[in-house]
Amino acid sequence: MFFFIFLIILIVALVLIQKNKNKERIERYNTSEYALISGNDYHSVHWDKGNRGEYQTFLELERLPAYKKLLVNLYIPKKDSTTTELDLVMVSEYGIHVFESKNYSGWIFGNEKNKFWMQTFKTGDKNRFYNPIWQNRGHINALKELLEIEDDNVIKSCIVFGNDCEFKDLTVTSKNMLVFKRNQVYNTLSSQMIEPNKVFTREQLESTYYKLREYILADNATKLAHVENVRAIVEQNQTFN
Repeated sequence: MFFFIFLIILIVALVLIQKNKNKERIERYNTSEYALISGNDYHSVHWDKGNRGEYQTFLELERLPAYKKLLVNLYIPKKDSTTTELDLVMVSEYGIHVFESKNYSGWIFGNEKNKFWMQTFKTGDKNRFYNPIWQNRGHINALKELLEIEDDNVIKSCIVFGNDCEFKDLTVTSKNMLVFKRNQVYNTLSSQMIEPNKVFTREQLESTYYKLREYILADNATKLAHVENVRAIVEQNQTFN
């Protein structure tokens, strides 16, 4: 009987401890810069693998030893009156880094020149997905048009995969194009943040940031139109492949 009572007390104590930890975690998230600029609540990040990967990348970028501004989920207008969604953008004196987040696990095979890449698992299951470099190139082209940027050295493309994946056969050769895992974000980018690589003055950085800030926290109509446009593109690709 005593053991049973002790077990009940122990279980209740563990539940309360976990509840307090969750409360602290939620409060910490709600006061974060990411929550403020993304508009995503804690549960949409905690339970959504894609949002969670984006948030974790954001935290890595916050650690970088440089003055910077971070923006999340920008809906950038294109010439055809549609929009393109940028997961995460960092503006610093070293230029504009545009991140495409792929919180994937498994083995990743891909070539910069191929339209599709492959995700495979030990079980033998495979998942073909659109080349994220090409995907991010579309984002960057729209960004260049919006900001009227012609210098290719100003904008860098960064494809960030989850830590649980393994690059098996990955070929990327173009300049200003990086593919790495989330645990490599800090070391990779901080090593490039040296004086000769600066392309913006502090004033240019601020001006660019405030112009881009207009495109975060899009309304529901903009988001819905974007989703429908993406769905149409996916269906078209499936028809021709």
